[in-house]
Amino acid sequence: MTAQSFEAAKAAGPEHQRREAHRLAREAYTAARSEQLATWATAKAAVSVRLEKAKGELPADPKAAAAMQAEFAAAQAAMTAIEQKPSERPLLAVMDAAINAANRAYHDAVRALAPVHGVHSEG
Repeated sequence: MTAQSFEAAKAAGPEHQRREAHRLAREAYTAARSEQLATWATAKAAVSVRLEKAKGELPADPKAAAAMQAEFAAAQAAMTAIEQKPSERPLLAVMDAAINAANRAYHDAVRALAPVHGVHSEG
């Protein structure tokens, strides 16, 4: 067997699997990030509605006015907490781990293929 047959076998097997794993990892990241941002936008909109409802004229009753002021303060705190988009770092870490695992599997498979094709490979 030759180096050419080794390259063909590598491209057909491990290289194809690695490319596919990379593609799937990127797709999973994109889907997870889209879901994360959609959830964040929904939550932010709900907090915005809550804040708008808490605005307004205070009732004459002191207890009701105090409750409304407390709700307004809580809604403002919630808005401050949710203003910033969620970090993508945890999702990127998952994608990177999947890509790294695919790369390790690729190199292991290439090392296993090399002797079969009479080729010395360092991965």
